[in-house]
Amino acid sequence: MEEKVLQLEARRRVFEAVKEFPGIHMRELQRKTGLALGTLRYQIRFLEKHGLIVEKKEGRLVTYYPTSGKVVDARDKKYLTILRQELPRLIVLHLMMHPHSAHREMKGHFNISPSTLSYHLKRLMEAEIIGKDARGRYYVLDEGRVAKVLITYRQSFVDAMVDAFVRFWENRK
Repeated sequence: MEEKVLQLEARRRVFEAVKEFPGIHMRELQRKTGLALGTLRYQIRFLEKHGLIVEKKEGRLVTYYPTSGKVVDARDKKYLTILRQELPRLIVLHLMMHPHSAHREMKGHFNISPSTLSYHLKRLMEAEIIGKDARGRYYVLDEGRVAKVLITYRQSFVDAMVDAFVRFWENRK
């Protein structure tokens, strides 16, 4: 059945991109496949209808995952959905390298307004990727879980920061 569904070259490109980059969003999928947006949407719906990929919505962001092969668990999906976005990923990487950072310490590392930083920190907390320490002053995260996701899916991130982090993390053991 899967072979028949994937006979069309455009559909196969979409499916292969979703398999290679689990948690990919529409615009990135469009860049990877080179398909027109209307064609891409049609192929995504077709693949969903035939159970080869699944859509995950997180607010306004929609990401896609394969249903076969290396299946991504629900918690990893939540992490990948957020980590596929550049600024939240940079904030998480900052916290990995500088554990227990306060808002005022982090705002000096990013060229964004304090309110933008607060917005992204709030989203990361709602996704349960980061939290606050017992006194509520510093941001913390489950380093092991984040590192596992970044290492497992490192090939799907085209980010030198992720590569540098993975090298650092693997060498510290």
